[in-house]
Amino acid sequence: MKKRLILMAIERHAMDNYMKTLREFFQDTLELIGYYANGQELPARLDCDLVLYTSQELVPIIRPRITETTNLLLLRRVLVRRELQKLSNCPPGTSAVLFDYTEETAKYMISQILDCGYKHISFTPLGRDSTSETRQRALNGQNSLLVIVGLGDLVTASLPETIDLGWAAIDPNELLEIAILLRCFNDQMEQRLLQYIQFTSNANHGILYFLRTIMESQSRYQTVVELLEDGILVYRKDGYITHCYGAF
Repeated sequence: MKKRLILMAIERHAMDNYMKTLREFFQDTLELIGYYANGQELPARLDCDLVLYTSQELVPIIRPRITETTNLLLLRRVLVRRELQKLSNCPPGTSAVLFDYTEETAKYMISQILDCGYKHISFTPLGRDSTSETRQRALNGQNSLLVIVGLGDLVTASLPETIDLGWAAIDPNELLEIAILLRCFNDQMEQRLLQYIQFTSNANHGILYFLRTIMESQSRYQTVVELLEDGILVYRKDGYITHCYGAF
């Protein structure tokens, strides 16, 4: 029986974007269901193995609808490499406001931008939870550029110039964590994860090393097996057969 994952987002655009990624990555290994809080009537119960949610403000909505054994996981996001190139034409010394769900997530997005080498822009973090004083100081100061990461109708700030970096992608580490947590990680996912990492701004050197080590080990293992004339059965302690090679 397939494990069930429910994605809970604030608005429909976010749900559609992240559900597309989840379907492409997990394909038919999981049952995937998406909901959004702004404008959709939610079921009284969220019957699933894991709820993946996009913002902490959704937790009070989710908690009464799940059992104590249901796993909860906050969706971590990373920026997309090609979208970051939009910042290349900003002149050195540009002062900008980065607006996101919360000030905390805005700071996280800024750290990713700086890690990718875009250090010619000075950023001020701003979120939907920012105080009116913080908002006024950010939008009425020396800042002339507003940088947003998708968000659709959730954007409540404006400046003379706006750059939209598009919806951030699901962190590759998050996809791996889901696969391991729900015990559905397989050989096909290894290759998809390697390809997906190249798409994001997160280098993920650790996860790349992990995956490549696995693939190289499997390749060597397969070579040894092919050199043997006898068949091989690989099974667990409980007798369940995990691999079968050769003729029997």
